[in-house]
Amino acid sequence: MADLHARLSSHDPETGESMNDYIRELRKTLGVVSGACDKVYSDMIDRHEKTSQIHAALALLGKHHEALSLPAQIKQSVASGAYDRVVLLYTKAIATLSGSSVDMMKEVMGEVESQVEAAKRRLRERLQDH
Repeated sequence: MADLHARLSSHDPETGESMNDYIRELRKTLGVVSGACDKVYSDMIDRHEKTSQIHAALALLGKHHEALSLPAQIKQSVASGAYDRVVLLYTKAIATLSGSSVDMMKEVMGEVESQVEAAKRRLRERLQDH
């Protein structure tokens, strides 16, 4: 081990530098390279984290797509007079959304209730007209 240390510390007569100078220069160069790598990889890691967040949000939306589209489906069914479908969709909404503690799902259920009330009003108006 002492022999290895002596060789690394030896003087190079051709360049006039000792091995210690060479090692210092090498460490300095490696530090610069390491800093550049950190910058490049930190950008890549940041992008990967953002991509993961987007994928998670898309997965969540995909999972709840049917529940989130219920108000629009009910509105479309009311407009076309398909009240049997309104009842079916309302039953599905109650099973899926009622009792949810998630604010967004509560908001969707509120919109479903609003669309069902509109359907009830439309039916009452039709009954009164006849």
